[in-house]
Amino acid sequence: MKSKLFVFVAFVLATTIMSSCTKYYTCECVDYKGTTTTHSISAKTEVAANKKCDEMGNLGDCALQ
Repeated sequence: MKSKLFVFVAFVLATTIMSSCTKYYTCECVDYKGTTTTHSISAKTEVAANKKCDEMGNLGDCALQ
């Protein structure tokens, strides 16, 4: 019984840790001169990364790659 409980607790803990991982996304910006720059963005979801990338709009036209 103790081994089943241990396996269950380990599974729940692993699932929780893996679901909260921060991922890195690449944001590419092209300024008015045509110069391309890339920036690394850390976020938990693609939606959050896209929002951060859009906030870099003062650097030019930015989009996730």
